[in-house]
Amino acid sequence: MRARCSGRAPPPADPRADNLGLRHEWIFDKTTFAYLGERAYLVRDTVNGKKGMLISLSAVLARGVADSAGSPPVTLVTSG
Repeated sequence: MRARCSGRAPPPADPRADNLGLRHEWIFDKTTFAYLGERAYLVRDTVNGKKGMLISLSAVLARGVADSAGSPPVTLVTSG
């Protein structure tokens, strides 16, 4: 059975990767499910690098709760 694309670009071979060969992952704490950050890496060799190369990485270092927009956080929780 062939997939029909209706004139659009075919989907990537890895459904979790985009057409540039990048896989984006969100990282969550296993017990609290709090968002910790994200990373992206290559799932195939491209002109940008070899398969497995880390392209981007970010992490949440602190979070807080404010009473209103523009005011400083009342509660600040740092990771660690």
